[in-house]
Amino acid sequence: MYFSKSLVALAIVASGFAAVAGKTNAKNRKCTFYCRGQGVCAVVLERDPVGAPSVTTVQRANPTDNFEDFYNCVDTHTTTNFCCSPDGFPLPIIGTTRTIRGDLVDRKCREPTDQDPHLPAGCR
Repeated sequence: MYFSKSLVALAIVASGFAAVAGKTNAKNRKCTFYCRGQGVCAVVLERDPVGAPSVTTVQRANPTDNFEDFYNCVDTHTTTNFCCSPDGFPLPIIGTTRTIRGDLVDRKCREPTDQDPHLPAGCR
């Protein structure tokens, strides 16, 4: 009886490690969008009376291993991907966020488009 409980506990711990490893793997290897500038993940916090973003939280997108200029927003809790000018506004270090005025994103960033290179087959 004690052995079976230990075995169940060990299986639960092992599956937790596998889930964390899978998320880290996706964070480093998944290509979601292409960007020659700086890949950015964002979420709008506030909008002005006409609906334009007035306060936005941004963070650096996760660079994808072995695929230069491809990024993803895995595990960032954001809603939008952007490609921003490298000198558009100071970005925080990877894994942290910064709150900025929404007009900075409008002026210094664009959403990735279908004209960007297609995602490489080995980067899914």
